[in-house]
Amino acid sequence: MSFVNSSLDHNYRGTKYATVSTHDTSPRSQARQPPERVVWGINWRAPIKMVGLLIIGAGVAVGHHFYYQSLDGTRVSTRDSDWNFQSQQWQLRYGTAFAFFAKTCLAASISVAYQQHIWTTMKRKSISISGIDAMFGAIDDLFSFLNPSFLFNVKVGAVLAALTWLMPLSALVTPATLTVVPSATITPQAMTVPMVNYSDVSSLFFPEDSNVGADINTVNNGVSPFLSRLMAATAASGDILTMRPIAPAANYSLEFSAPSLKCVTALANITTVINRVVNFTSSLSGVWPISFLAFTPQDKMLVNSGAGYAQYQEFVNTCVGGESGINGSQFYCDGMAALHFNYPGSSAYIWVKSDSDYYSCSLEDTLFSVTFNATGNVQTVNHPYSFQYTGKSLNDGHYVHGQVMSNWLNGVLWGMFQGMVSVRTRITETSLYAALKTNGKKTSTADGISEDAIPAAEKALTRGLTMGQLIEELSRNLTLSLFSADRTWSPLGANTTVNVAVNTNIYAYNVGNLALAYGLAIVVTIISVIIGFGALVVNGVSHGTSFSSIMCSTRNKTLDNLTIGYSLAAEPLSKEVLDTDLKFGLLPESREDHGLIRRVGFGVPHEVDTLRKGATCY
Repeated sequence: MSFVNSSLDHNYRGTKYATVSTHDTSPRSQARQPPERVVWGINWRAPIKMVGLLIIGAGVAVGHHFYYQSLDGTRVSTRDSDWNFQSQQWQLRYGTAFAFFAKTCLAASISVAYQQHIWTTMKRKSISISGIDAMFGAIDDLFSFLNPSFLFNVKVGAVLAALTWLMPLSALVTPATLTVVPSATITPQAMTVPMVNYSDVSSLFFPEDSNVGADINTVNNGVSPFLSRLMAATAASGDILTMRPIAPAANYSLEFSAPSLKCVTALANITTVINRVVNFTSSLSGVWPISFLAFTPQDKMLVNSGAGYAQYQEFVNTCVGGESGINGSQFYCDGMAALHFNYPGSSAYIWVKSDSDYYSCSLEDTLFSVTFNATGNVQTVNHPYSFQYTGKSLNDGHYVHGQVMSNWLNGVLWGMFQGMVSVRTRITETSLYAALKTNGKKTSTADGISEDAIPAAEKALTRGLTMGQLIEELSRNLTLSLFSADRTWSPLGANTTVNVAVNTNIYAYNVGNLALAYGLAIVVTIISVIIGFGALVVNGVSHGTSFSSIMCSTRNKTLDNLTIGYSLAAEPLSKEVLDTDLKFGLLPESREDHGLIRRVGFGVPHEVDTLRKGATCY
């Protein structure tokens, strides 16, 4: 393929206008002048237009992608003003401009390819004038597609013309690939958040309501009704109680020391004491074996495996059973609350027998690391949270915590017939009792509690945890549930960084839809350009649909005669004219032709010979 400038002709006379002789104007004199032969060669403008417009269109499409990608996930400006060029309206306008420019360039590239192709068709086929009209106007006039001659004879051309009309569809799809969606933006803020003062027991324990020295473990003994309700709610829910949020959507972390129980497998000396207590429970359970037992050991039980303690029966009747000694006439025992008064006789332990397992649960200072998460009107503790026992000394807050836990745990439970019997303990109001062993039978035996007494749904609540693990979990749940009540909060709170989620609108970019729309548009344009280049090679020159192209290709007497009476170019033409078939090729010889050199143009099919690339003509 060669590219030449069509204005560079070896016979070019260098004047702007043709020179007409005033001395000899006869046909004979004009015929003697040598003809201007056509110069074959493809002008650079057509291929440059096709490729250039394709590259520009594809480049704009890529730019559109990167522009939308830069907006993806960014906040939508809330400042609504005609002069806020970062507003949502302007961002969408920019996207529409990208789409419009891209589709315009791609459609223009196809249009140039179409113009080259139709001249190839007109050289090969004879087409009616109405069909040629439709062919030349298909890119601008949608009604051209209603012409059957055009559709039948110029099938590929019709597809190319249709593509220029369909290309704007890409401009409809691509701007819509950027949408606005609601989102929550996390903003760290320094804030004062609620913090429980675990050493302040003023709202949890009332000393004047306690009965030191008179069966302090049998009644609530100073545990406030508020803390009793909090314990009941925590035990019944099996989870940490929710708290009032500091913000509709926020999360933050705190680290603090607080009381909790630590349960380990009991040592042999402790197991001995527990079994001593069990041996005296027949006064409560009769012949039925004990499945669960919990109690706060008295100080003398901690020495020499409890051998020096001589009041086990009275201890079981009063501290494990339900017999009250509040009036001082009966035996009394001391609970953990007694430690609040530095009263001797009690301990900071709860010893537990659960079937064949023995536990020693000690009151411990515990370092918690907790993340709080607020959603809507509820703030919860994220699971899992971390904790570790510090071994530090205990204070009043620890003792009160141990007292309320022992109020719920201490007592005895056994299976009887098809059910269970519990004395004093309240573990049946929690999921803890479901950790006890069942015997798979309809009736309770020495092997365990009746199967029907603990349904499968209740057992599922334990999640496979042991009794010791469930007691620890209940203790920690109670500790963290204190955050649910503002009366337990420290007046100063705690300073920390809170991640506040602010609801906002952000841009969301659907890259797939944009890539699909532009990808299809670019692919069909590339195919069209290939067709256009093929037409250039076949034609040997570049063509157009301009007036000058029509003027140069319609110079012959047949057309002059055919269009007599229509020189105003008024529409519509007669059906006879429109139905006349024409073909682009070598026109018939005339007396003005010089030898074998003939003119090229449109003519009726029987007068026109096929024009081949490189033919000598003028």
